[in-house]
Amino acid sequence: MQPEVPPTAGAFRYVLADSRWELSASLTALLDGAGAPREDETSAPTTPVDSTAGPLDTADIRAAMERLAAAGRPSATRHRITDRANVPRHVVIVGDRVTTDDGAVVGVSGYVVDVTTVFDEALENLDAEVSDFVEHRSVIEQAKGMMMLAYGFGDRHAYDVLAWRSQHTNTKVRVLAAAVVRDVPSSVTLGDSDRAAFDNILLTAHEND
Repeated sequence: MQPEVPPTAGAFRYVLADSRWELSASLTALLDGAGAPREDETSAPTTPVDSTAGPLDTADIRAAMERLAAAGRPSATRHRITDRANVPRHVVIVGDRVTTDDGAVVGVSGYVVDVTTVFDEALENLDAEVSDFVEHRSVIEQAKGMMMLAYGFGDRHAYDVLAWRSQHTNTKVRVLAAAVVRDVPSSVTLGDSDRAAFDNILLTAHEND
């Protein structure tokens, strides 16, 4: 029998009032460092977790939850954690704030993505990765820029998410980037207010140099 492969991502909810985490089964298994039956990565969190327990309960990540709650749009942050099997992991947390019907911010929901394999493989194959990146830098940079605008990612987090999807789908980063650059212009349209704001920035850029 083949050993079970740990999941690479899972959903969470974080409640600001009492710093309480709720984790999906997939994320619980990821943090345990043990194999578990894979679930749909879009499954809602179902497992309550004590607010003082777990690899996610660090000052750094709690501060990140506060920033995500304040951001007002989907954002990402990267962290190094140690799972319950004492194995270091590199993760990207992608989240957005949760609000009540009257607009009060009560928490954050999103996904924790394990990019450890991507990180390790990148170190092992640094020369090849750098060569490929340089060769196809233009299209990758364009895709990163689109993701940064859409999600409020920083440059590093945009590439982390591309790299995660690359590993998860067994597709080269440059191929994914090319697809994003090709499809976004025909599928995503900026509203008039967004276009007007961009016009203003473009037309006044020389004044802020």
